[in-house]
Amino acid sequence: MTDPAPAQEILRILRLHSAIESFTPIRGSALASLTGLTMREVQKIIKRMVEEDGRPILSTSSHPPGYYLAGTPDEVRDCAKGLRRRGISCLVRASRLHALAARMEAGEQGELFG
Repeated sequence: MTDPAPAQEILRILRLHSAIESFTPIRGSALASLTGLTMREVQKIIKRMVEEDGRPILSTSSHPPGYYLAGTPDEVRDCAKGLRRRGISCLVRASRLHALAARMEAGEQGELFG
């Protein structure tokens, strides 16, 4: 379970932000500044709140990037689709890099960088 104090503060800020700036995500840097946490701590807490506590906190890397509370099941599904696409893209890139490392070990550097 997530440490309740920082997690509750992040959730409070997200709720307040949603009420004031509906449909506008809040940047992780703003959450860090408002809570006194580091960006990495904010990311870890939100990750735990979503994965372990089942909180409907979504994120977007589009403009504006940031975190927001899900308003509908469709928003949750859309976010999940985006994460799935990004995950598949990362796996494809990792596979290509492993193949590249093998080619480099086989002495193909000249062809790769030429």
